[in-house]
Amino acid sequence: MEAVATIRRAGKIKCSRISYSELVNSFSSHGCPICRLTRHSEERAITTLMYERVSDPSTRDQLLRSNGFCPFHAWMVVELYRRGPDTSIEPLGLTIILSDILNHEINNIKRDNLVSSKANRCIICRIAEEAEKSYLDSFTSCINDKLLEEYSAGKSILCLKHYTLIYSNLQDIGKELAKKLKEIQLNKLNKLYTTAIQYIKKTDYKSPMEPSSDEATAWFRILEFLDGYKTSTIIKSC
Repeated sequence: MEAVATIRRAGKIKCSRISYSELVNSFSSHGCPICRLTRHSEERAITTLMYERVSDPSTRDQLLRSNGFCPFHAWMVVELYRRGPDTSIEPLGLTIILSDILNHEINNIKRDNLVSSKANRCIICRIAEEAEKSYLDSFTSCINDKLLEEYSAGKSILCLKHYTLIYSNLQDIGKELAKKLKEIQLNKLNKLYTTAIQYIKKTDYKSPMEPSSDEATAWFRILEFLDGYKTSTIIKSC
């Protein structure tokens, strides 16, 4: 997987309490913390749009010029809607926005104006890319022994893409911290590998032991490390 995102120089970015807290909280869940935070930003952006910006002329204009959402975020809208009322995705807001875009495309088809219907990029894609850069910057600017201890103790594992970006930047600004991050990353990955091997051994008919749920789901955490969690920034870096 090609690491296509960039990180701004850590010296130019200050670590805020909010950034530090978000990172530490993200370490408690399985998967890549940067992917998870980026995914949450995408979901927040969609719910904010549907709840607060349905009537905003600028937002509506951007959606018209991009022909609505990209396929990835269009189906994220559906996924959020199906989760229920907590997501603030309601049929009225959806219908207002989508009927406006549909009418725009009807007029384009009438005029044979099909090429220009994708003049702009998806509004949520742009937000996701900025969020990913922000969280990568935060990790690099907030990193210290305490943050590394929190990362080491947590369930999360940086995906290959985001680990590569953070480690490469640390090589330029803090080799000792880069070395510690590498040690922690390898320790997490070796434990994951051992868990996966244990599952393989316990599925042998000669084994007296049943695999644990943690062992049976090791494949998913390996996949998530190799390819990242489902965000538009991960999809577009493939």
